[in-house]
Amino acid sequence: MKGIPFAVLWLLPLLLSAEMISETAETLSFRQRNGETVTVHKRPKRAVVLHISLTGIWYAAGGKAVARPHAPRLRVLPEAARDLPDVGNYYNPDMEKLLSLNPDLVLLHSKRGKHWEIQKLLRAAGVESVCVDYANYDDFLRLLDFFARLNGNPPEAFALRKCIADEVDALCRAAEAHAKPSFLCMIAAGDGFLSETPHGNTANMAARLGARNVVPGASPVRVKFSMEQLMLADPDVIFLLRTGPEGKSAASVRADLDKRMEWRNLKAVRSGRVYMLEPEMFLYLPGKRYPDAFRKLAELLYPEMRTEKNGK
Repeated sequence: MKGIPFAVLWLLPLLLSAEMISETAETLSFRQRNGETVTVHKRPKRAVVLHISLTGIWYAAGGKAVARPHAPRLRVLPEAARDLPDVGNYYNPDMEKLLSLNPDLVLLHSKRGKHWEIQKLLRAAGVESVCVDYANYDDFLRLLDFFARLNGNPPEAFALRKCIADEVDALCRAAEAHAKPSFLCMIAAGDGFLSETPHGNTANMAARLGARNVVPGASPVRVKFSMEQLMLADPDVIFLLRTGPEGKSAASVRADLDKRMEWRNLKAVRSGRVYMLEPEMFLYLPGKRYPDAFRKLAELLYPEMRTEKNGK
């Protein structure tokens, strides 16, 4: 242990929880969610990030890429990745175009079922890949550590990780002094709604800030939660997120809900504590902007924190 740098010692527990199981000077072995162990080489020169939300972490960890998936909102990508070749929708990429770029590593998302099939195709073509989880802040910290290790432990990645964790921890400590509201995070998708379990991004942040999720714990990130269940739970705060095309505005989503009497009778609605959250920060995962997302959420859960900040 004496010869291991301090930064590596600090990193080991998080990597183990992210299922990084072994390492050599040139490779990392990672146990994926499906139980399979894959071995990938460090310091890839021609990586392809096949999921929008992973791109920001990869670049924050010192990585570079030669291609990216199609992004309806380019502003959710790091600026350096916006002009990269587009290999198509992350769920159904143009494999011929992807392989023509001669990638030496492809980053995949384990929650996208098609990516497991893509991994088999890549393996048959002799291309290394790894399927990783990314649903919330806990995953972000683990992936930033894992990707930093893949990219040769650049010092700026460790500095960024510490800065983010310190800011988030400070916000969570400040929230401890306030009364804890109950909350629900609703995702408008098509004609219906889903709600985030404790594994969801916004719900995970709100819980870290001390608020209580009225949706019980479950392995999925999102579950169906009926209007009847919502009326029974009657949370203090409701967060609304919108998926899909930008054509259905936040105002129209809220207008549809306001037509329903049972919705208008909810405590959060009557007290004006229903908040439409911007997708870039809370739906698509904010990456290195997590401190900003936590701060915004803290001030919505605890309005007095905004007053305290402005009073300083």
